[in-house]
Amino acid sequence: MQYSRIGEKYFAVAGFTATREGETKRSGESFYQPGLSIDINATYGIVIGEKYQLSISGIYSQRGKDKTLDPFTGVFGPDQEKSAGATYFVSTTLSRAIDEKSRIKGMAEYLQVNRNNFDIADDRFIPTRQKYTGGIGYDYELEKGKTISTEMKYYRMVDDSVQNSSKIWYSGGVIRVFYKVAFSI
Repeated sequence: MQYSRIGEKYFAVAGFTATREGETKRSGESFYQPGLSIDINATYGIVIGEKYQLSISGIYSQRGKDKTLDPFTGVFGPDQEKSAGATYFVSTTLSRAIDEKSRIKGMAEYLQVNRNNFDIADDRFIPTRQKYTGGIGYDYELEKGKTISTEMKYYRMVDDSVQNSSKIWYSGGVIRVFYKVAFSI
C-alpha cells in the first residue's frame, strides 16, 4: 500500500508492506517458514527558496522469527539464533541548483540493523550493526525527464561485540554514476 501527495513546493510519500513468504517442506512435512516481514516507509521533500531542495526519508522494517525443524528434537518452532528483529534507516539530502539543468547535493544516512545476521566472512552472528554514511553528488538534466547523476559516498560501520570479541569497525566508499528516465503511464 502506498500513498503519495505532490504539491507545488513539496511532495510526500508513505507506504506499508506486509510480506509472508512460502513454507519449505521436506517429505510433506514443514521444514522452514520465514517470519512475517513488515515495512513502513515515508519520504518528504520540500523546495526552499529559489535554489534549494531538502528531502528526508525513513524506513522501519520488522521481521518475525523464522520457524525451522529442529533436527535433534523433531519440533517445528521459532529459530532462536537468527533473522528476527528490526531495521531502521534514515536519510536526508540537501541539493542546490547551479543553473537550470544542474544541481549539487549533500547526503547523510544512518542505518541500524537489530537482528542476528550471519556474517559469512567472519563466520559469526552479529546482533546489531550500525552504518553512518555521508556523501556528495551532482545531477545534470540532459532533457526533460532524463538525468545523469553521480554520487560519492563514504561510510563507517560498526558491528557489536560478539563471542568475547570487541566491536569491529569497517569503512569504505562508493562512487556511482547512473542514468534516470522519468515517465508516466
